[in-house]
Amino acid sequence: MFPDKSAQLEEALQLLDPVLLAVTSQDENARGGLIATFVSNASIVPDCPRLMVGIAHQHHTWTLIENSNCCALHLLGEEHLAWAWKLGTCSGKQSDKLLDFQTTQWETGAPILTEAIAAFDCKVEARFETGDRTIYLLEVAEGQKMNPGTPMKYSDLWNVADQQQRDLMKSLLKADQQIDRNAIEQWRDQHLKNC
Repeated sequence: MFPDKSAQLEEALQLLDPVLLAVTSQDENARGGLIATFVSNASIVPDCPRLMVGIAHQHHTWTLIENSNCCALHLLGEEHLAWAWKLGTCSGKQSDKLLDFQTTQWETGAPILTEAIAAFDCKVEARFETGDRTIYLLEVAEGQKMNPGTPMKYSDLWNVADQQQRDLMKSLLKADQQIDRNAIEQWRDQHLKNC
C-alpha cells in the first residue's frame, strides 16, 4: 500500500509557516487591504531592499495595486488578531476595510497601519503573471519597526481561531482555491502552447 501523496505534501507544506503580513493599497478612489499568503524577501543588499508579494486577481487589493503601482506590507502580532480576521475574511469591494484602522501615508501614498509591528512602503518594480495571481517585485521605499511585538505566523492564527472562525477560513480558502485552480490550469495550458 502506497502512502497518500497529497497528505504527505500537505504535511510538508505546513512546515513552511510564514509570518502573517497585511498588504494595503489605495488608488484615487478607494483603499483596501488583505492578508498575504505569499511574501518573500527579494534582496540581500541593504541599500537596495526588495520584497516579493503574490496577489490573486480576484481580490480588490490587486486592483488597487495595479492602479497605483504601490502598496504597503505590515507585520502583525497577536494583538492584531482582529485585523487578521477583518482583512482576511471580507471583501473591500463594497466598503473601506481600513475605516477603523489608524493610518498614515509615507512616500508612495499607500495606507500605513500605524499600530503594526513594522511596515514597508513599496513601489512596484516588475510584475510576473502566473495565472492565478500577479507576483510583484517591490522596491522598499521606506520601512521601519514601529511598535514592539513578535510577528504572528499563520499557524498562530489557526491555533487561536474558534471553530466558527476556522469554518469560515476553510470555506473562503476552498472558494479561492477553486478560482486559483482554474486560473492556474488555464495559464499552464496557454504557457505550454507557447513553449
